[in-house]
Amino acid sequence: MSNDTTQEIFRSDIIWEKCWDIKVFGKKFRVCLRVVNDSGTLYAEIEADGKRARVRIADTCYTVFTIFGFIDIKLCISDIEFQGGQIKKVCLEVKACAPIAGCKTIVRQCINFAALDGTARNVAGSSVIPMDDPVVTEL
Repeated sequence: MSNDTTQEIFRSDIIWEKCWDIKVFGKKFRVCLRVVNDSGTLYAEIEADGKRARVRIADTCYTVFTIFGFIDIKLCISDIEFQGGQIKKVCLEVKACAPIAGCKTIVRQCINFAALDGTARNVAGSSVIPMDDPVVTEL
C-alpha cells in the first residue's frame, strides 16, 4: 500500500519593484510598488507606512489605506496592454484623496515587460519607463 500524498506548492515572486520616500501632510514614509506573480496570478502590491495591500491587476482604483482618519490612499492600475496573451505593459499609480481637496497623484510608474510567460521569474531585463521620483508636500 502506497502512502503517496500530493502537496500543492504555492509560490510568490516579486517580478518588479520600485520604492520612493514621500511626504504627505508633513508625515514622511516609504512607498513601494510591486508586481507580484503569486502561483501564476499577477497582482499589484503597495507597501506604505508599515502596511501592505495586494490586488489583482485590473483596470481600476482600489482604496487600500486610510491615513490621519480622512485621507484615502488609492492604488490605481491602468493602461494594461497584452500581446499574444501575455502582459506587455501596466501602469501603477498611488493617489492621496482628501474629501475637500480631491485626489493628487503621489507616484505613477509604467512598467513595460519585454516578455512575461506567466512563470514566476525575475524580469530584470524588462524595460521600465522611468518617471521623476515625486514628493507630495501639500494636497
